[in-house]
Amino acid sequence: MLKHLRHILALSGIAALAVACSSSPVAEEEFTSPDEGRMVMRVATPQASAGSYDPMSHLKVEIINAKGEVVRRFENAAATNIDLKIIAGEYRVTAEAGESGKTAEKSYADFEKRIYRGEETFTVAPQKTAQVEVICKSRNTAAEVKFDESVSKNFAAGYSVTVAADTEYSEERIDRQEVAALNFTQSAVGYFDLTEKDNTLIWKFSGRHSTDGAVERYGKIEQVEKPGRYTMTFKYSPSAPGFVECFLIKVDTSSPEFDDTIIFNPGLTITGTGFDITACQEYRGEDKEFTVTSTKAITSLQLTAGSQSIDLLSESLPEGVKVVRESESKIIVTLSKAYLDKLGAGNHQLSFSASDTGGGALSTPVTFRMRGFIRPTLADCDLWANTLTLRYVEFDSATTPVVFGVREQGASEWQTLTGVKGDDGIYTATYAPQWESSTNASGLTVYHPKASTGIFANHTYECYAISEGDGIVPLTPTCDQQIPSHDMESPISAFTQDNANSTGWASGNNSFTSSLCTQAQFGGSNAAKLASTYYIMALASGNLYTGTFRAQGTGGSANFGQDYNWQARPKSLKVRYHANIGTVNCVKHKKDGADPIANGQPDKARIFVAIVDWDKRHEVASSMKEVRGAWDPEERDTQPEGKIIGYGSHYITGASAGSEMTPLEIPIHYYDTQLKPSKNIKLVISCTASAFGDYMNGCDKNVMYVDDFEWGY
Repeated sequence: MLKHLRHILALSGIAALAVACSSSPVAEEEFTSPDEGRMVMRVATPQASAGSYDPMSHLKVEIINAKGEVVRRFENAAATNIDLKIIAGEYRVTAEAGESGKTAEKSYADFEKRIYRGEETFTVAPQKTAQVEVICKSRNTAAEVKFDESVSKNFAAGYSVTVAADTEYSEERIDRQEVAALNFTQSAVGYFDLTEKDNTLIWKFSGRHSTDGAVERYGKIEQVEKPGRYTMTFKYSPSAPGFVECFLIKVDTSSPEFDDTIIFNPGLTITGTGFDITACQEYRGEDKEFTVTSTKAITSLQLTAGSQSIDLLSESLPEGVKVVRESESKIIVTLSKAYLDKLGAGNHQLSFSASDTGGGALSTPVTFRMRGFIRPTLADCDLWANTLTLRYVEFDSATTPVVFGVREQGASEWQTLTGVKGDDGIYTATYAPQWESSTNASGLTVYHPKASTGIFANHTYECYAISEGDGIVPLTPTCDQQIPSHDMESPISAFTQDNANSTGWASGNNSFTSSLCTQAQFGGSNAAKLASTYYIMALASGNLYTGTFRAQGTGGSANFGQDYNWQARPKSLKVRYHANIGTVNCVKHKKDGADPIANGQPDKARIFVAIVDWDKRHEVASSMKEVRGAWDPEERDTQPEGKIIGYGSHYITGASAGSEMTPLEIPIHYYDTQLKPSKNIKLVISCTASAFGDYMNGCDKNVMYVDDFEWGY
């Protein structure tokens, strides 16, 4: 059997693929016209083995000009050497080896005769000689029938398989030779030269079993490749008398090695009845049937959907799942509406897993797309962008617009959105916040989310699609986004004199002012106690902040900011405090040319939060000589280290009433409603018993307790 055929033509001209000029140019006087070129054609043929069919003994070559006219034709050219002259111009050469009885209306089939074709374009240049290579490739669809040993052992002589180029099996059409057909009485390969309209091969197995009598089985191969190769292996199953199965395999048609031997062990197969199991199934309420087969006894069969796994060979099956075991090696599984409807709207991947006594194992997925409103989950929410994306699955193109509704639980008004249909048939709409602007005390524009718009963490929302009557779905996007050491119960760096490497809270505590931040009892639990003091000649304000502190002589530098894993955008910072704030009795550095608070005036404590996107911490250095880097998130929306995305600030004066902690919620004002922190430093929280302690301005008797920091949404 020829593995493949390569046909080389040397033509006067230049090929589109490869050109090689003659080493001995033709003398100009050999040409009778300046427009004439010389063509030398040699045909190299592979040697066919004795007694086998040689396609090259039926070689035909045609040379066609640019007008489509055949200017030269050669029959049986395999043994011919041609040297001729031809007018310069564009040409096409076609080569065909082998025989075929195909007509415009009817395909052709033969056990030996095969057809190979090749084509190439070339240009003949005036008074030049060149070469072109044409490769003739197989054009047949090969059908190979293999009879397994189990067939010869169980069937009397005379069994056969008929393969025909037809859409349905018809003995009459085959007998009248209206269709191309081959009858296989032994393992062999046949060759079909199919017409354009013939894209299906049908087969019939016929045989007589010693006990079961006549046995006939039919099959069909659709969307047949041209060229291509299909191997049909027929096996008989003794465990199910009369059961003959044909396993099909299609060879890669891009390879010229069409006649290679193929070893195939089909093992387990899982197929859908009337549908392609590999395609997404748009479910419209019909039953779905699956067939599981093997050449061995099937020992296990499971169906998995999400986290649920069903043993399909058990006696107890859920509603809507039916299993019929036709034999040890064949099982029919039917999934009905009662089971599939429970999957809910959206795409769901189910998986069948099977094994057999021969050690075979197979897992086959199948995807179902179900109509309806896809129940939203936390995965559909972006709790920083404060958006919720809703989805509705619809298959049919002619539908009314899909309208979604969203509201916070308890609200009377629905926010409605019209869905946009994607190529996959899924309508989507995104519910997003609206932002209202205002001006802060420094004249900067800040933003706050408009009430009843957007999605915020730990709130409960209600959603629907199409109409409220179709069902309202609740959604609570939870988020446990804690502030580290928020309850002040555990030891932290801020309570010590070593704050240089803090990864959380820090303070200006050092060997000279060790009482600025300590852990103390208040109201039955631990809290951070911030106590201001007068040291040598200046005020040291009680303080607690996220960052680090580095002592420098009698002063030091506070480095504001820590990394933080933002999951959800907060609306506020919540904290509990108790303070006793006096009047200013210490002044040192000026702010904008004046004391921040004049001597004798009521002092202020302050708590502020800043959501930042900084490359590094912001340094504030305060000493007896000067203060450098003092900052206020209310006065600027950027620092040299990067942007301030949002901030919240609260000043405290006088003494807190009673002996209990006062709950405080500080609203966060946003400069930027889109940016999510991504750099090294993302969060600053600062608490100080004197708001202008950086300037050594305030009261040295101030005391403030703070505890229980958390986000409000």
